[in-house]
Amino acid sequence: MPNSFSSGDRIFSRFELVEHVSMTLNLWRGRDERTGRDCSLSVLSSDNPHVKCLHRTLKRFRGLAFTSLLPVHELVSDDDWVALVIGEAPLRTVECATPVGYQELIPQISGLLLALESLHAQGITHGCLNLSHILRSESGKIVLVPPLQPETGKDDVVELGRLLLAILTGDGADEDVSEPNHRVELLKSGIPVPALLNQVVSDMLAGVSPGIRDVRRRFDDVTRMGASENINESPATPVAVPSEAGPSRLSAAGRSIILLVIAAVGALVWIVYVTSGPRTIPDDSPRSSVPRVTGEGGASSGEPSPITAEEDGATPSLRDELNRKTMESALDEWLDAHRVLEGVGGDKWGGEKYLQTFSHAKQADSDVLNAQLLQAAEKYAWATEGARELYIARDEHFARLLDDGNSALEKQDAVAASQAFRYALLIKPNHELAAIGKQRAKTLDNVLDLLQTATAEEGAGRLETARDLFARALELDPHDVNAKGGLSRIDSIVDEQKFNTLMSASLQFYETGDLASAKRTLSEAAALRPAAAAVKEFRKTLETATRLQQARELERNAVTAEQDEDWQEALELYRQILNILPASTTAQTGKSRVETVITLSAQLLHYIGQPDLLFRDDVRSSARLVLEEVKELGKPSKRLQTNTAKLLALIERAETPVPVRIRSDGQTEVTILRIKNIGGFESRELMLRPGIYTFVGQRSGYRDVRSTLNIEPGSKSTVFTIQCTEPIF
Repeated sequence: MPNSFSSGDRIFSRFELVEHVSMTLNLWRGRDERTGRDCSLSVLSSDNPHVKCLHRTLKRFRGLAFTSLLPVHELVSDDDWVALVIGEAPLRTVECATPVGYQELIPQISGLLLALESLHAQGITHGCLNLSHILRSESGKIVLVPPLQPETGKDDVVELGRLLLAILTGDGADEDVSEPNHRVELLKSGIPVPALLNQVVSDMLAGVSPGIRDVRRRFDDVTRMGASENINESPATPVAVPSEAGPSRLSAAGRSIILLVIAAVGALVWIVYVTSGPRTIPDDSPRSSVPRVTGEGGASSGEPSPITAEEDGATPSLRDELNRKTMESALDEWLDAHRVLEGVGGDKWGGEKYLQTFSHAKQADSDVLNAQLLQAAEKYAWATEGARELYIARDEHFARLLDDGNSALEKQDAVAASQAFRYALLIKPNHELAAIGKQRAKTLDNVLDLLQTATAEEGAGRLETARDLFARALELDPHDVNAKGGLSRIDSIVDEQKFNTLMSASLQFYETGDLASAKRTLSEAAALRPAAAAVKEFRKTLETATRLQQARELERNAVTAEQDEDWQEALELYRQILNILPASTTAQTGKSRVETVITLSAQLLHYIGQPDLLFRDDVRSSARLVLEEVKELGKPSKRLQTNTAKLLALIERAETPVPVRIRSDGQTEVTILRIKNIGGFESRELMLRPGIYTFVGQRSGYRDVRSTLNIEPGSKSTVFTIQCTEPIF
């Protein structure tokens, strides 16, 4: 699979693959050409059994917005490939290559264990807890990738033990440590750790720990031991990969990995918490289903029982730090969720639900000021959940707003309709029906006034005035059924009257011998009622009487049209003559002559109307050929002579070079694109014909520059500067 694509490839007719992020997850960084946004794609062949996992992830994670979770956008596919489109991935994955001392591991792991314990308390396991789903950017920001692989079925405690082993030793994350008798061989000499920590990790790897709660309590024992004892005074057993340096301080890479794992699992807890379904949150009491940690030992009701400061055994400074990080994480989630919700106008259409959500956030702000950090974290979580519930339900609110707007239009309430459609467009800015509704509400009052006046004019028999008013109303609101009906009704009445008048006039022309006028008025009548029997019968009568007379009239008119330089009219007349008398040599010669003049006139006007085209050599050559053909006509008309002179002057201007002064810094290599390289210089004058030129500047260690110069014909000396000024760091 990884070899199937390479950077720069384009798939699904819209995505460009930029960089391969993870071979394990088949993950690419890319760009969506349709939206112009960067994204990531997990690409699988259509027959890959893991495709089911992508469908499951789309169903569970689409629409969620978390700081530390790549959002899920959509699933795209064709006959050969399937891809899950998610948010833009960081540039590289986390690697465990440097051992981490236990002294710095223990304070960091507490948050991870608390997060997993809360997750397990709700009956949820991760099922695929590994470093492949954790990514880190160059700036240190970490994100959790939604599940892109099937669940392994392995116990979370064992998988967590594997991660800890990798962090402690810089190795072992891919070893098979599922059997108890393997732990001694893996925890071999190299990096000293307390015996208790060795036993905890060994039991986790062996799968004999009763649960994550037990693991957390045992780590608390390690924490207390580490706070009161020196490593050299406590029994210790080395862990994993040998190291010549012995005990060492935590490296920058190790600290990043610890924070990465904590944040990743914390993000997973928030995901499960939010996606576990709507919950009713009382205004005056905490939720019973969420375990809390309090400084006073108090806890919410329900299972599991909360973890108190005394129970977890953490030192005051460590506990305060954990509480602060918990609050900051919850605050970040709330700010992100609130920003997303306001982006679709949730503060406008959210109603009581939005007010309740925002109230939780304000209460949390007060708790932060009063140093009640865990209470603040919980209320931020309530606010976040409320905001996300509103965001997820935005389609329902959108449908309601559309219905409200249409109902208001039917009730002729412009204010209510305008507000409903305006709020709907905040949710879906490009929705056609909402945009139409908003415009209809804007013009509703004016349309009603016009319809009322038009109906009165129609009743008074002033049909032309009524029609104009109905048309103006329909122009304001093309969807108004009353305006459409009124205009159609008036047009029908007017057409009937006009048809009868035209038929009478045609008959009168025929009786006086004016057959051309008779046919013209008959054609006008036929345009109103093409299928009328009276039209068909009278047309047959006129065709017989006018055939020969028409040919003579057309020939006179054609000659006159040529004299007036009305070439299209003359051409049409000659064609009509040939339809009547196909063998007429006069009509054939005239038709050929007029067609040549029309063609040359159009070509002259084409070049005159677009003089910039003459900047090209091939176009100028074609224009000169046209001038030669005009000369071959012998005696061209005045209009042709005038246009010929104009074109000749434009050609001469286009061929006249213009002086251009190019300035640079002497270090930038300058190239005129598709013309030549003019090298580096500080000032240089060129003689360039009119046209549009693209200059490219290149300098080692600096970003390339590209500038366009448009040289107008007849312009004076032009000064143009190009130089590379932006260093590349």
